Amino acid sequence: MKTTDIIDRRLTQIVPDERQIRFQETEFYAFVHFSVNTYTDREWGDGTEPESLVCPDSFDAAQWADAIRSAGMKGLILTCKHHDGFCLWPSRYTNHTIAGSPFRGGKGDPVKEAADACRESGLRFGIYLSPWDRNNESYGSGKAYDDFFVNQLTELLNQMARREIFAEDFYRKPIEAMLSLTDHAGQVLRQLVTTLQSYENLMEKIQVDIAIVEEEKSRIAELFGEYVHEVHQNLSRIDQNSTITIRDKNVRMLKITLPDWEKNESLYQTRIRDFMEEITQRGIELSERNENTQEYLGVRLTTKNLYDVVVGIETVQIHLHKIEEQRQYEITWSQVARNSGGEGFLSAFIILSSLLYYMRRDESDLFADRNEGKVLLMDNPFAQTNASHLLRPLMEMAKKTNTQLICLSGLGGESIYNRFDNIYVLNLIAAGLHSGMQYVKAEHMRGRETETMLVSQIEVLGQQELIF
Repeated sequence: MKTTDIIDRRLTQIVPDERQIRFQETEFYAFVHFSVNTYTDREWGDGTEPESLVCPDSFDAAQWADAIRSAGMKGLILTCKHHDGFCLWPSRYTNHTIAGSPFRGGKGDPVKEAADACRESGLRFGIYLSPWDRNNESYGSGKAYDDFFVNQLTELLNQMARREIFAEDFYRKPIEAMLSLTDHAGQVLRQLVTTLQSYENLMEKIQVDIAIVEEEKSRIAELFGEYVHEVHQNLSRIDQNSTITIRDKNVRMLKITLPDWEKNESLYQTRIRDFMEEITQRGIELSERNENTQEYLGVRLTTKNLYDVVVGIETVQIHLHKIEEQRQYEITWSQVARNSGGEGFLSAFIILSSLLYYMRRDESDLFADRNEGKVLLMDNPFAQTNASHLLRPLMEMAKKTNTQLICLSGLGGESIYNRFDNIYVLNLIAAGLHSGMQYVKAEHMRGRETETMLVSQIEVLGQQELIF
């Protein structure tokens, strides 16, 4: 085999290493040369330009980052110092810096602002530091200038290390390790490769964690949707047993109209995702300020609020019937508040009895409409509702929902008495043996006689022990 064949075969087997692949994946970067040349319109500066020349009053690093990101670029490399030696950060090793400019009152630092803007925008940030410095007299003298250059490189790295976002050991220690090796470029490079590799490994793990979080968010959104849908369905069932007969006509005393769930489902899902994003962001903000997130979530994550956010309480239409002596007609929920005392009481009773029927209904029986009996004790209900045309639908609704009414009232009259199966009158009787004392005596006025229950004689032997 010829030597050229061997060389050709080896050449075809060469593949890029991991660092080279990462570099290629970045694809499109912004390399920004913003310095003295921006103001002199020259390709290179000579180092004699006055510092006051560079005064970017309209400098906006966030606008840079937005433009770079919108162009599809993945990062920014900033020329922190070019051949003219002018430093875009306030270096303590030379006076030829942005600190000598009126920019930000002599306190400006475009390097820091650009780095922060990139971080906020999710862009990578890199620095360019020219080894040639036409402003420094020691350039070309050997160790003196080498030390100067290393000091400036160290200064930039130190500036990164002191930033709050690099305060954790995971970030701070690798930067400190590079700082300790600034006299040996090869070792700095190897340390940088090792650091970047550890970050890449961490990013891979974070990507997996993010995928898990996104999957869990989707599941929570699904559970929220199922719960709100169930509430929606339950609301539609409350009025199912509210039809009674009034003047030989079937009248639905309560009607609840809801938006169509199927038609609006995609909209509801979007609202759920937006709601989850809102409470997540707010929860993070509260956690970062060490404030109570449970109190916030307790207020926001209620059934009422969740339904209002997703469906909208204002989209629920409630209609009842106004019963008059000669006619009845449908009214809206807002009109109920304008009803008279008796009519308002009837509307409230219709809603209450419908809710009781719904809550006590046996949902396990698919083929029968069985409903447990209820007992409703009311104190003086006839103070406002004693008219016959109001009492009749009230009693019909109680019968329809299998509700037994026990009413305490000081009022009488046939319009009331004729509506009850049993009537008892309670009177206060003066006690004959104890002056000033009274006792209650009951008189059965109407209905079946009550059965008397005989109990066994009880002998009390002790405070806690009974023998029958």
